[in-house]
Amino acid sequence: MDTQKAVKGTRWAGYQAITEYLDHYAKAAIAEVRARRTVTGTGADLTARAFDLLAV
Repeated sequence: MDTQKAVKGTRWAGYQAITEYLDHYAKAAIAEVRARRTVTGTGADLTARAFDLLAV
């Protein structure tokens, strides 16, 4: 499945790729750990940094 097809080649696609990886594919022992990391931990930090880097 190509989740970036509609925005391919844009900064938004880059940001979405990072958040998709952190939210759905990054290793976590259980779903609760992944969710917590996304909202409050390393995932949230990386998501915010990606947004800052890709902002115009």
